[in-house]
Amino acid sequence: MGELDSAVPDGSDATVDGEFVQTIEAVDEGDFLVLNDDCRTWEVTAVVDRVIEDPVNDRRSKRVLCLVSTYATFGMELVEYPDCH
Repeated sequence: MGELDSAVPDGSDATVDGEFVQTIEAVDEGDFLVLNDDCRTWEVTAVVDRVIEDPVNDRRSKRVLCLVSTYATFGMELVEYPDCH
């Protein structure tokens, strides 16, 4: 696996809507989600919160959700930076 860039890329609009952030922060294991008005329901099978205390890394924390449906599994990651998510 390659290294991940810990900084928000220059010129990118990497921030997400505050309402979306609140929703992701409120999700717990066992919850069900419908994403992008899709008809597929996703079950949240795992939630991991990590505080990042590396002085050379701009990231402050991250929250990862594992989402499972009948035919697929994927992860969603929310990363907090000093002034945005």
